[in-house]
Amino acid sequence: MSGEATQPAPGPSAGRQIAEATEAAFERIRLDTAATEDVLRRAFEIAHVAPSDSAFQIGRETLVEIANEVDLPPSALAAAVAERMLGIDEADGLLDRLVGPAQITATRFTNATEDAAADRMVQWLESGHGLRTRIRADGVVVGTKRDDLLGKVGRTMRSAQGQGGLGKQREVTGAAVDLDHKAGGGAVSLAVDISGKRNEALLGGGAVAVGTGVVVGGVSLLAGPLVLIGLPIAAGAGVLTSRILHGSNVRKVTHDVEETIDGVAVGTQPKSMLGGVTKQLSRRMRRR
Repeated sequence: MSGEATQPAPGPSAGRQIAEATEAAFERIRLDTAATEDVLRRAFEIAHVAPSDSAFQIGRETLVEIANEVDLPPSALAAAVAERMLGIDEADGLLDRLVGPAQITATRFTNATEDAAADRMVQWLESGHGLRTRIRADGVVVGTKRDDLLGKVGRTMRSAQGQGGLGKQREVTGAAVDLDHKAGGGAVSLAVDISGKRNEALLGGGAVAVGTGVVVGGVSLLAGPLVLIGLPIAAGAGVLTSRILHGSNVRKVTHDVEETIDGVAVGTQPKSMLGGVTKQLSRRMRRR
């Protein structure tokens, strides 16, 4: 009938409106890493459930999904994970700035798969530097110095040929990561702890500082006020000496680390120790 008013269509229920508003609110929420962990911890408290050891750990697949969400290159993510596995810390402490680093590291992108890159790393550490290798449960390759007779002979022969510099280090660690298990998105990292060598350099610098201080003390007997000037000079001489001593070792280890990590990333073979000996013998025979 034309005189009757039409009834408006029923609107969404109150429950539906709340659900839609809540869904829209969640769409606007963006939590950083710390906030996400806080929310999860509070949720466990509200549920009166103790979180498991892995409750706040992110798996490989989830990490890749996050990287894809923010357009992060897989190789950059793999490099960050590899460095994390080795405990690489880019922060510089006071001694790092004054004397030099306690750790030499290098990271490269690689087209090799994770397994292939790890095999290359083992080959370089064993054949190229004469280290004894093992693989930890977390996948980190560990090369340790050989103190047996064969290890010492090998180091002597490699040293004579200018090779195998990392074989003199107490421990070398490496990691190969390919998060999406596809060629082209992997990374390899290598780390060498040289804190022991830095401590030796500090001892040498300390000896110089003490010697300089003794000289300053002798001079102060003649001119007392000079001691106030001489003490900073003695300390500076000690630091400078330590930096020079340690700097030489840093340059050598850096060269060896970069040569090795480049070989692992690209796939070149380490130089053969026997091949080097053969070349030296051939040159000597030609000279006769």
